[in-house]
Amino acid sequence: MVEAPGYYPLFSKLEMAHIKLIPWARSINPDLYQLETILEKRKPKILFFQPYAHNPTGGSMSEKIVDEICEICHRHQTIVVIDDPFAHILNNSHAYWPHAIYLSSFSKTLSASLRCGYVIADEHCINSLLKLKTVTMVNTSAFNEAILYDIMISGKYEQHLCALKQHLSAQAAATLATLGELKPILKISPYSDGLYLWVKLPSHISDMQLAEKSAKAGIFLSPGKLFYPAASPYPALRLNVAYSADNRLVTFLRQQLINTA
Repeated sequence: MVEAPGYYPLFSKLEMAHIKLIPWARSINPDLYQLETILEKRKPKILFFQPYAHNPTGGSMSEKIVDEICEICHRHQTIVVIDDPFAHILNNSHAYWPHAIYLSSFSKTLSASLRCGYVIADEHCINSLLKLKTVTMVNTSAFNEAILYDIMISGKYEQHLCALKQHLSAQAAATLATLGELKPILKISPYSDGLYLWVKLPSHISDMQLAEKSAKAGIFLSPGKLFYPAASPYPALRLNVAYSADNRLVTFLRQQLINTA
């Protein structure tokens, strides 16, 4: 069971393993009755979700809602996998969920080249993952881990996180102000944290065609269609807040939306 919209590389990896995907509508205030209904009727084995600084929508759920989701899944014997790659730059501290598998990473906050993260789960789960790791990978990169250890004990990682939070906060505010010029043509989903912002387009616009045109203009846009395991219900774009306060983006979107109106 996966979020829709959600993290499309996860969809591809699950499909490569011949796993059937069951979509669940993503929202910062999700329909828990719908969740319970899906669990009762479809009986999924696992729920993957990213409650905080969600990719692609940028929204964050409350800790109370996350607790309720975990409790509902536990009652239905559905394993919960919580993906939290932006944990280190979020201001809220999260509780430990005893019935969930918790994943986090340094790839989003430090470097995409540093593929290093960690898992928190019960002893049985960790032992099973260790066996799988031994069979499939033998070992992780000691070189990457040594670099990360050095950065963390030096105090430089905390300094970097502080600067990163300030930069993202400023860029997100600038992006929202810039895109505000295109309201109400564009519908901007509530942004909480992280790198991404979700923008709904008018129904007559093709997000795939818009992304192709933007690429030719030297502007990178991620079409919303990519973030659904099946058909997308409406056209949308995922924007990176670190780069979307550029007036060229607004000019391009204004021209395209007006020309296709």
